[in-house]
Amino acid sequence: MSTEEDGKLNWIIRHWYIWIAFLAIGVAIGIGQSAGPTPDTAAPKGTQNSTQEDLRKEFSEKLAAQEENAATTEEKTTDTVIQEHQQRLDELEKNPAPDESAALLSALGNLHKQKKRDYKAAAGYYEQLIEKYPDWPGVNAIYHQLISCYTLLDDQISLRILYRKMVDVFPPESKEYEYANAVLDGKL
Repeated sequence: MSTEEDGKLNWIIRHWYIWIAFLAIGVAIGIGQSAGPTPDTAAPKGTQNSTQEDLRKEFSEKLAAQEENAATTEEKTTDTVIQEHQQRLDELEKNPAPDESAALLSALGNLHKQKKRDYKAAAGYYEQLIEKYPDWPGVNAIYHQLISCYTLLDDQISLRILYRKMVDVFPPESKEYEYANAVLDGKL
């Protein structure tokens, strides 16, 4: 599956309630049409179609408003989490806790990369983590995240610098070293 198809599928899954609403309305309309109006409640000819059109229009407007609300709420939630993480990271500057600081930098990078699609900001957090906490247990994965950010930003200079750093930092028998070395040698 392509990234675009994954994105569409994720949107459909995150907004499942919208599909259920469509289904419920479709069933209700189908039941209403199959039962048919009784002679004393039947709408005059010509007004029935406009009433259905009005209902469809009203539903479409409400659905659009719900989707907009959901997107705004998700964005606010992401921004709130980023702000909370940043505040905690600032607090840790006064009372250092290296593992927690490294984890927060990783989380901030991930939030910017995955939720906000702000690859430049994500790269900044990953770079800080690599510089400040090179011995953190999860640092190997951060190099891969940083490669991904630079690739998405099409920043070839930063990529080459990072690959050189990986060759200097990782032992020659590591996969990270082998990969970086192969890229620098033009084998990949």
